[in-house]
Amino acid sequence: MVENRLICTGNSELISDLKKNIYIGDWCLEDTGVKEKIQNLKNNVCEYHYNIDPNKIRKDWDYLSVLYDKVMNSLTIKLNQYHNKSFSRRYWEIIAGPSLVHLLSILWDRWETLKSVKKNFKIHEVAILKYDTFDYVPKDFNDLFSNKLDNHFWNNCIYSEIIKDSFNIKIVEIDFKKKKNLRLKEKFGFNHFNIFYYIDIFLSKIIKEETLFYKFGRKKTFSYLINNLKLSRFYNEFSVQIPTNNDLNRDNLILNLNPKNSFEKMLDRKLMNFLPISHLESFKKIETYLEKITYKPKNILTTFGHVVDDLFKIWTANNVEKKNAKLTICSHGGSVENIINFNSWLNIADNFITWEKKQDHKCLQLPPSYSSDFKKIDNSKNTKILFCTANTNLYVYRIQDYILSSQIKLYLNFWRHFISKLDFKIKKNIVVRHIPHTDPWSQKKEFEKFLGKGSISKKKNFLDEVKNSKIIINTALQTTFFESMLSGVPTIVLLKDDLWNLSEEGKKIYNLMIKKKIIFKNISSLVQHLNEIDENPLSWWNSNELISVRNKFHEHYCNYKDNQKWKNFFTNLV
Repeated sequence: MVENRLICTGNSELISDLKKNIYIGDWCLEDTGVKEKIQNLKNNVCEYHYNIDPNKIRKDWDYLSVLYDKVMNSLTIKLNQYHNKSFSRRYWEIIAGPSLVHLLSILWDRWETLKSVKKNFKIHEVAILKYDTFDYVPKDFNDLFSNKLDNHFWNNCIYSEIIKDSFNIKIVEIDFKKKKNLRLKEKFGFNHFNIFYYIDIFLSKIIKEETLFYKFGRKKTFSYLINNLKLSRFYNEFSVQIPTNNDLNRDNLILNLNPKNSFEKMLDRKLMNFLPISHLESFKKIETYLEKITYKPKNILTTFGHVVDDLFKIWTANNVEKKNAKLTICSHGGSVENIINFNSWLNIADNFITWEKKQDHKCLQLPPSYSSDFKKIDNSKNTKILFCTANTNLYVYRIQDYILSSQIKLYLNFWRHFISKLDFKIKKNIVVRHIPHTDPWSQKKEFEKFLGKGSISKKKNFLDEVKNSKIIINTALQTTFFESMLSGVPTIVLLKDDLWNLSEEGKKIYNLMIKKKIIFKNISSLVQHLNEIDENPLSWWNSNELISVRNKFHEHYCNYKDNQKWKNFFTNLV
C-alpha cells in the first residue's frame, strides 16, 4: 500500500516521488516549481476548512475575539515579569497588540487545517524542511508582516512547531539549502545620502511641537501645517534598523493562560516563542536608544505607525503611559467591517478617526484622509464596464469578514461564471482590474485564459480606469468600492457570501443597497439588471431613489463633503 505524505507548504523539496502526496491546502500548489513537479504524481488536496463551512468564519472570529482579550491580559503579566516592569495592559497592547492579532489568527488557521486533514485522510508522515529558531522568530512586526506571512519556508516552520507540540504525526525532516533570510530594510525614512535626512536633523533642533504627526494622512497634515503656519518632520529616528539580539532563549516561556481546550494549551506553550525579538530580547536596547529622544508632544497622531513601526510603538507606549500623551489613530482605508483587529486599535487610542459613523465616544467620523481626489467625471459616452476583483494572501494572517486564503478559488469560479452569463454586447466591454496589484493566486493569468489579454486593465492608476468606465462592478466592500462610490460612476457590487461584521446601522444600509440593486448576491439577478441599465446606467444611478440611498451610504460610511470637520478637529487638538 502506498503511504500518504502530508505537505503543508508550497516547497517543492517536500514532494515525494514514491508516496501519495496529500496537500493541506491549495496554497501548496501555487509555486511554479511545485506545479512542474507534480504533473505525473499521485496527489490529493484537502478542502479548506472555510470552504467546507463558510459560516465557520464568524464562529471562529467570535471565539478568537474573546480569546484575544484573554491572551492580551496574560501577555501583559508575562511581559511585565520578563522585563521586570509594572506597565498597564494598554502599554503592552500598543507594542504587542498588532503581533498578537496576526499570530492568533495564524496559529488558529494552521491548527484548524491540521485538524481537517487528519479528519479526512489517513496520514502516515509529514514532510518538514529543517530549520532553526531564527528562521521563524521575526525581528520585529514589520519583519513578520512584510517578510514572513506569505513565505512558504516560514509557514513550514510554524506548521512544524504546532505538529511537534500537539499532533501525533511522524515527521520526516528534509535538508534544505536555505535562501538568505532577508530582513526587510526600513524604507520609510531617508538615508544618509538624501538631503531630506539632513533637513530632518536640522528641523529636530528647532521644532518643539505639541502635536506629532507620524505616517498620518499627508493632505490633511499639510493642510493643518499650512493653515497654522507650523513646521513638521519625517521623524527619521523611528526608521533606523532595530538592534537585534542573537541570544534567543525562550525555553519555558509559558503564558499561564488557564487554557480551556487543546488549541489554548498549545497557545499557552508556544505563543511566546513566536513573538518578535523587539518585544523580548531587544526590548531593553530599544528602550536605551529611545531615551535619547527628548521631545514630549501632548498629541500623537498616526495612521500606520501604530501597526508597522516597533520603535515608534515603544516610544508611543512610554509617552502615553508615563507622560499622559494622547494617541489618535486614523483609519487608512474604507471598510464596512464594524470591529477590526479584535478592537485592539480602539483599545489603545484616545481618539479613533473613522470613515464610518460610530456610537463609541472615542470614535470621530471625518472625511477620508486617504482617497483619490475625484472631480466631476463625465462618463456619459463611455462604453467600458470595469470589473474589480478582490485578492487575498496565500496563507491566512487575519480572520476577517473577507475572502480568506484558498477561498479565492471558489470566488474565481464564481466570477468566471458571472461573466460567462453576460450577453455578448456587455461581455465584450468588460475590463478586469486585479485589486490590489500583488497576485499570489495568479488571477491575471486565469482571466487572461478566460477573456484574453485585451480584457485585462493595463492602467497603473485606478482613477484613470474609472474615468473610462460607464459602470464599475466591485467584488468586495473595501477601499476600491468606497472610491467607486466617491467617483459618481454607477457602481455595483457582486458578493458570493453575505457579510456579517456590520454595525446595526450598517446592516440597514447594506440591506437597502441590496433592495435598490446596488449589491447583488445572485448572478442571474445581476445579469438581468445589467441588461436593463446597459444603454443608460446614469438614468438609473442618478434617479431620486438611488441618490437617496447613495447619500445614506455616504453619510454613514464616507462623509466626504464636510471638510470643515478636519479643520475643527485640528483646532480642538491645539
